[in-house]
Amino acid sequence: MSYCTQQDLIDRFSEDEMISLTDHAGIGKINTDVLNRAISDAKGEIDGYLGGRFSLPIHPVPELLEHRACDIARYYLYDDNATLHITERYKNAVKFLEGVASGKNSIGIDSAAPNRPAITRPRCKAVAMYSTAKRRASSDVCGCYIRNPIEHELGIKGCAQ
Repeated sequence: MSYCTQQDLIDRFSEDEMISLTDHAGIGKINTDVLNRAISDAKGEIDGYLGGRFSLPIHPVPELLEHRACDIARYYLYDDNATLHITERYKNAVKFLEGVASGKNSIGIDSAAPNRPAITRPRCKAVAMYSTAKRRASSDVCGCYIRNPIEHELGIKGCAQ
């Protein structure tokens, strides 16, 4: 699911602009392949910023996010010919997304990710079978997450033992 659609781009920036940016063959119509690639690229960039805080894809799409997605997709459509105004809109969208990623800005939805499974790491006990009579698994000592008892004994990877 994308954060903006072809119609969103037309509504915000005009059909004529979308034709001029996508119609490389000169037939006078929007090339949906070109437009959809820009929309997909915008989605990928947005997901890169929001993936750490939200369960993706975000649905329904908040208007704040749709607006930024349109600005990013439009910037991609301009390629190397973006004007200063369009580049500024893109930079502002990225700045906004960085703020959302850091928790300074909001897109109007809860940042909790209820659909995201909890990430757990196996505790050191998983290596207990590698222990010898002289060497105990690190979890028996401190409960850390270092899986290799030799690394644990040598203090590698920052165990506080």
